[in-house]
Amino acid sequence: MAQRELEVTVISAQGLKNVRLYGRLMNPYAVAWVYPSHKVQTVVDEGGGINPSWNSVLRFSCEDTVIWSSGGEITIVIRNRGSISNKLIGTVTVPLSDLSLQCRAADSNASPESTLMSYQVKTRLGKPRGVLNLAVKVGTVLKTTERTASVAPHMPYPPKATYPVYPANSTGHNEAAAAAAKLSAYFKDNQHLYPPQQPYPPQQASPLHQMYPPQQPYLSQQKSSPQNNYPPRQTYPPQQVF
Repeated sequence: MAQRELEVTVISAQGLKNVRLYGRLMNPYAVAWVYPSHKVQTVVDEGGGINPSWNSVLRFSCEDTVIWSSGGEITIVIRNRGSISNKLIGTVTVPLSDLSLQCRAADSNASPESTLMSYQVKTRLGKPRGVLNLAVKVGTVLKTTERTASVAPHMPYPPKATYPVYPANSTGHNEAAAAAAKLSAYFKDNQHLYPPQQPYPPQQASPLHQMYPPQQPYLSQQKSSPQNNYPPRQTYPPQQVF
């Protein structure tokens, strides 16, 4: 399919979210791509903070049909270079349909010019935070030779290493077979020199009652009625009538 070259100059950004702790200055850089398999990166603005400046020119090519379709886009991710991890600052999406006018100008043999564009930067949660300034220039449709030169050559894998295979009737094979036969004959002829292996005596199982003494039964507890727990009740003598 026909390929078209794109030249994106990532100029600067303003008002980005500071993803570093304690408000320290960030070291932002940007990565752009049309196809995730081919990504290009800007320089790192050391100490650029929330208003970095790059002026990096990024070039890549894409199919001409992708530009005219509604689903094609340039993805630009801004990150902070850290000592442990590169935290995400924000993401910018540039629809390729915004470049249709430049494509028509390039196809009409007019000298292509860069178009200044500004897009909102969205944080990880999708909230707008900052602005990214770009300059995009669309080239003409590449010819076959130009397209071949612009694509990096495919490096094939190195040939698989092969190891020598010795035939069955080689000298080394015959010597190993003779040694194995000689060793087998030696053990067969001298088998009487080694006493047969004695089996282990069977383990005698001891009855369970010999291992533990018989359990003594508990003494039956005599039940006592509640009336036996108290002394007998004393009765009063009869009252005499005068």
